[in-house]
Amino acid sequence: MTSETPPRTASPSLLVVAAHAGAGATTVSVALADALAAALSDATGRSAREVHLIDGAPTERSGMLAATDRDMANAGSSWRMGRRKAVRVFRPVHSMSPSDLPPLPPCGSALVVTDSGTDWRTLTSTPNPLWPPQEGVELVVVFRATVPGVRQVEGALAALPDNPHVVGVGSKRWPTPVAAAFGPRLGSAQSKDRVALFPADRHLELNGIDTEPFSKPLASAATELIELIWPDITGASVNQTTHRNKKGLRR
Repeated sequence: MTSETPPRTASPSLLVVAAHAGAGATTVSVALADALAAALSDATGRSAREVHLIDGAPTERSGMLAATDRDMANAGSSWRMGRRKAVRVFRPVHSMSPSDLPPLPPCGSALVVTDSGTDWRTLTSTPNPLWPPQEGVELVVVFRATVPGVRQVEGALAALPDNPHVVGVGSKRWPTPVAAAFGPRLGSAQSKDRVALFPADRHLELNGIDTEPFSKPLASAATELIELIWPDITGASVNQTTHRNKKGLRR
């Protein structure tokens, strides 16, 4: 485990963690980074602010290996940097567990989305650069929109810090048995407008994440969540965000 203290960041950041294996946290991470870059881009496609996407997964388990248009090694760095359109993507040069991750790459004024690359139990069991989250980091917990997924996320919410954002993956609307299975913590998060639903994407299910843009329904869900979390950054008004949330996030 590295003994170095990771540099703290004053830049807004998201830490995405899975409530259970196969939850879809990497898909959510990439979708949120893409949505941020799109929200900050002008008519020419240039972003007013950099967006960084950090892949914390060991190489053999990473879902981002085919996600970049360009990939290169950083000389003298423990992180390899690539590009996914306007997003800078960082992954460790050497495969390692969360406890062995090197200090995170400096972000400057960039907005940062970090895929923890593991489930919450593994992430929180040993000290590492990602946990505990730095001050100002918004936690996003991801689960499959299934009855077993609800049970798993209820356990995660009981153990994690208060008020994370929660994302269910795999459906356009909450299936009736899934909605009926909501426990007190997930129900509380939903009442605070902190629960989102991301639809399934057949292309991703078959091919994994590649350089192609995500489907419009998935990209729209990511945009709605970004506008809900950071309306001041994306320029979304409170009324617009509330309207979208009632239409798209509450089911």
